[in-house]
Amino acid sequence: MAVQSHNYNRREGEKAKNLCLVLLDVDRLKYYNDTYNYVCGDVVLKALGSYFSAHLRETDVFGRWGGDEFVILLPLTETQTAFEIMSNHVKSFSRVTPIAIKKKYHNTQLAKEVITFSFGIASLGKEKTIQALVNKANKSLQLAKKQKNAIVMAKK
Repeated sequence: MAVQSHNYNRREGEKAKNLCLVLLDVDRLKYYNDTYNYVCGDVVLKALGSYFSAHLRETDVFGRWGGDEFVILLPLTETQTAFEIMSNHVKSFSRVTPIAIKKKYHNTQLAKEVITFSFGIASLGKEKTIQALVNKANKSLQLAKKQKNAIVMAKK
């Protein structure tokens, strides 16, 4: 998908159309595991996966990256637009998740927690490889994780 998006950009000659890679990390997952047990930590991960699978655009791709990290591909999306999309999801997720955790997973204690996450956003630009794009997004994610509940965009 990244290569197709990059080729489309070159073919169309429009720099505004881009591919954004978002790395997402669940803040304080170790706390949920230690406080409520690993089953509750899994509930957090499932709730996050369920939310994003249902609320992303049809063209977006969502998947688990590993541990408490997820990856989102936003094709033909500018960095600022990706930032706005993720900001909206942060607000929406914090509204719907406690209800979902209580109803679907029958966990009232965890439903009282405010679950947050950090995002690192990078757009496909001069990078020659997907690994370079991932590295750029990961650097942004590391900065976001230091702040917690933050969205950091990589410099172009």
